[in-house]
Parts: sequence; structure tokens; C-alpha cells
Amino acid sequence: MDNKSLRLLLAGLPGQMASALVKPLQGQFSLAPFALSGDGTRVKSRGLALIPPLEHEDALTRLKEEHPNTIAVDFTAPGAVNRNAEMYARCGVPFVMGTTGGDREKLAQAVKNSGICAVIAPNMALPVVVFQAMMEYAAETFPGAFAGLELAIVESHQVAKKDTSGTAKAVVACFKALGIPFEPEQIIQIRNLYHQRVLGVPEWALGGHGWHKYMLRSLAVQLMFEHNISGREPYVDGVIKSIGFLADKVAAGAKGQVYSMIDVAKAQ
Repeated sequence: MDNKSLRLLLAGLPGQMASALVKPLQGQFSLAPFALSGDGTRVKSRGLALIPPLEHEDALTRLKEEHPNTIAVDFTAPGAVNRNAEMYARCGVPFVMGTTGGDREKLAQAVKNSGICAVIAPNMALPVVVFQAMMEYAAETFPGAFAGLELAIVESHQVAKKDTSGTAKAVVACFKALGIPFEPEQIIQIRNLYHQRVLGVPEWALGGHGWHKYMLRSLAVQLMFEHNISGREPYVDGVIKSIGFLADKVAAGAKGQVYSMIDVAKAQ
């Protein structure tokens, strides 16, 4: 599907990730002149009118009627994940969602029951997604291979991110399959600027980053995996690729499908 035939609706302004997407999306797609926001007190952000929560569905319905090829790009707060997905399902609007949190099973079920399609991923940075794919391959191919090792996970994100890294949670599932008893609640969060500087996060990236360390050890063995994203550009690139991927799937007639960033990466 041609990019210019799409109409994108951004959800999540004035949040930082949604704000970072405005100019890149405007450069490649037709972006709706308004955005869905959880903040009803602001009139505009990044040149877009903000629609408060009580008016979201009416605005989305009108947009869908005027522009049938509408796709929502959602980076709202974790608490809005399921509510937004159910709204997109009712309105028949495919969506790309990078927000973590919410009930992920209900999220996927809302898509499957509705007939729309969506790309849903806790991390939109393709290099990190490939790392996740490698971990999933190891978990499926070598179950129990890390039994006997102890695991510690440290993740650092900007202070404004309140929930635990969705990427770290996804990797935890792989380590459990590899034989390490570990729960997401054991992940160590760093949201303190001083500790982030000590960790090595560049000053310019303190307001937007995702640094992860996975440390495994026994008396005789030590393994460490690390992936660090500084700034938001890698996520923006992944979002743009996800939009193109989803538009092609919709144009091909796909219905009720939930895609991951691994699916997007395989299609590149």
C-alpha cells in the first residue's frame, strides 16, 4: 500500500515517544491533524490538536469514515493499553502499539476477535528484536541448558517510564525455558539519574534510553548479555517499518492477526 494513501492517527501525545514520532511520520505519511491524548488540559502539542479521552472514540470513528485506510500508532500510558485496543477493534482500525503494560492476553484476544490486524511489541528497535529472536531460538532448541546458573537482570530507562521493561520481561521467559527459575518481579529497575550516570548512560540520552544487562553465573561459569539503546531514533525507525508492514498485510486481506517485531524483522 502506498504510504500517502494511509492516514495515521497518533495516540500518546504529549508523551515523549509519541512526540518523537511526529516529524518522522509527517515526513513519510499523511498524519491526522489531531492526536489522542490522556491529558485533556492541553490544546495542542507538536502542532496537533489533542483529543481528551472522553472524545477518543467519536474522533476515531469520524476519521475512519473519512479515511478508510487509517492506522493508529499508539504509545500511550500502560494503563490505557487494553482500553485503546478495544476501541480500535470496535472502530475497525488496525494499529501499531509499542506501549508496555496492560493485560497482554486480552490485548491479543481483542484483535483476534475483531478481525483487525495489529503489530504489538514491547520494543520497536529492530537490533534488539533480533536479539530477542536469538534468545527465543535458544530457549526452544536447548531447553534447560542454563540450569544451575543464577540470573540477575538490570534495566535502565528514562525516569518517566514507570513500568518494568517489556523487553526484559520477554527475555525472562526465555531464561525460564533455559532452566533458570526467575520472575519478572526480580528485575532491577534503575530510574535514578545518578545511578544511570554511574551505569554509563550518556548525558544526552538520560531522557530517552533503554539499557539492559542479563548476568548469569555459577562458581565456574559467567555469562553476560547486554543491549543498550540511547535516544529514540532506533525505535522511530522500527515504528516506520512496522507501519509499512502492517499496511501491506491489511492490503493483502489479513484479518484478526497479531504480529510481533520479529515478524516485521523477517519481512525486511
